[in-house]
Amino acid sequence: MSWLRETLGMIRAEWIKLWRRGFATAGLVVAAIHGVLVFLIMFGIHAVQRWGATAAANTMPADLFDGVQTGEWTLFSLYLPVMGVVVLAVVGELFAGEYAQRTYSLLLIRPVPRWRIYLAKMCASIGWLVFVLGVAMIIATVLGLAAFGTSRTMMTAGADLPVGLGVEQSFGLRLGEILVKFLAVVVSLLPVLAATAFLAVVT
Repeated sequence: MSWLRETLGMIRAEWIKLWRRGFATAGLVVAAIHGVLVFLIMFGIHAVQRWGATAAANTMPADLFDGVQTGEWTLFSLYLPVMGVVVLAVVGELFAGEYAQRTYSLLLIRPVPRWRIYLAKMCASIGWLVFVLGVAMIIATVLGLAAFGTSRTMMTAGADLPVGLGVEQSFGLRLGEILVKFLAVVVSLLPVLAATAFLAVVT
């Protein structure tokens, strides 16, 4: 199992190397700020919606948002327009930076197959992606839970119900849904990550 310990050590080294470069930290800051901005937008929509419904019908409107949905909106709004660009910058820097800093020769003289070097960099990149998306989603979800709570009432299509009545969704079910969506987003970004790494190596 020495090869496994060595591979894990290489992944750890690439993880440390990744965070020493500016793009990884910048990506984390951008994702965290994005989570806060999404919460503020949803809070504003929620306040206007409740004020409008109360003023018009003198009743409490349906709870359209909950903390889980805040994290969900953050996840999908980060998906391509933000994380796509950040992934290109971070992964490109991790691979192409070896050539820019002339440290690639130190990697190649090690008695390690090149595919393991590539694997270590890919694992560090995937770990960074999961960490950054997770931090942004957790920040937005915690803020959403503090502002909106855990209940979310959905109006049923075609139902003749008074304003403020509907079907309350289970918080546990909603949490399970967003975790599945989180994994789906991470998996869908893997081809972008792999293509960026390939282009960084061959160019």
